[in-house]
Amino acid sequence: MKDFGYRYLEFTRLFRSIALIYTTIAMPLYLVALHVNIIYIGLVVLSVMLFNIGVTFTSGMIGDRIGYKYSLLIAEALAFIGITILAFSTNVYVIVIGIIISGVSGSGGALRGSMSAGLNAFIANNWKENNERAKRLAGVFMFGAVGSVIGSSLLYFNAPIEAAFGRLGAYRVIFMLSSILLLVSLVLLLRLEDTERPKKTSRIMKNESLRYSLRVIGSNLITGMGIGLAIPLMPLWFELSYKLSTTQLSYIFIVYYAVAGIGSVVARKVTQKVNLVNLASLTRSMNGVFLIVMALSPFAILSAIMYELFSFSSSIGAPSRSAVNIRGINKEDYGTASTIQGISISSSQLTSGFSGALMDYSLELPLLAGGILQCAGGLAYKKLMGRSYEENSRKTENKKEVRDKRMPVKS
Repeated sequence: MKDFGYRYLEFTRLFRSIALIYTTIAMPLYLVALHVNIIYIGLVVLSVMLFNIGVTFTSGMIGDRIGYKYSLLIAEALAFIGITILAFSTNVYVIVIGIIISGVSGSGGALRGSMSAGLNAFIANNWKENNERAKRLAGVFMFGAVGSVIGSSLLYFNAPIEAAFGRLGAYRVIFMLSSILLLVSLVLLLRLEDTERPKKTSRIMKNESLRYSLRVIGSNLITGMGIGLAIPLMPLWFELSYKLSTTQLSYIFIVYYAVAGIGSVVARKVTQKVNLVNLASLTRSMNGVFLIVMALSPFAILSAIMYELFSFSSSIGAPSRSAVNIRGINKEDYGTASTIQGISISSSQLTSGFSGALMDYSLELPLLAGGILQCAGGLAYKKLMGRSYEENSRKTENKKEVRDKRMPVKS
């Protein structure tokens, strides 16, 4: 089986995760250090998501026409530019522009920024079997989890670096390292190969792809609203709720991403043996339960454990959802459909603009509301995707049987 540069994609995810996970965790803390009000930090996250919507849609359309490799390159180049700005600028307005361009919103999961849709389309186009796609995605997520552990570990070094460069300088030193890693990642992406794609015959997408995508979007809207409320300001939530230091926060996030790596390994094993829709639905609902327990917990250690379980559940469910979400899409629409599905999540996560205001009113509210919406989103996913996914799977099997019967038997 042809590799299509898959190994380069894995190492790209490794380096990208080191860079962007640190920035994701550090972003709200850095803005607080710059004396930006918590409500305005929520608006910055909102702006990032709006920018990502435009970039994701544009890169998806480009991918369908000239190759999904280029969708990935666009996202990586913007991340590199944005974090380079963070590394060298001292002006708070320019820094905010850098955050927006980088695509770092603080939202959860292994996939971040506008690279997500391009990654799904690249893997769907190059590997045709659904379980093989889920396995490939899980492998990429596993490398991302390893990079995320390293990236979150960088937060631990803020304290010793601060002694030499000051509080703000410590952040900028690691932003500079992140910028170099993204440049390496960008170079590696140039080595990817796209398999031949069907010629684009529709202006946007075929009706069959649109109908299937609408089912995905229905669940994504509910879940995305929950993620937007609960996740983007999580480092700040831990700091304000339990008065944790930067070093203590680093421990929580190191374990969070280490657990995500374990979840990705488990996902590679179980995606070959289970119903992918059921797995995706269950993990989303469990995520909501973990967030609700966090919101109500009086103890930092209990909240940390729930957050690690949230990570484990998310990393198991993400490859299954990505594979299911692309299953009923026409081959010529992989980029656009992945883009529209991704935009539905980004759009619903615009609730992040309210997360700062809710947190300012009550620390429990963002997680409590987000958890309830996650539970509802998991149930909606099963309801919306179950029958459609099974019908599409039967059609695919029937087509395969017809092809097999037509193939000449070698004597």
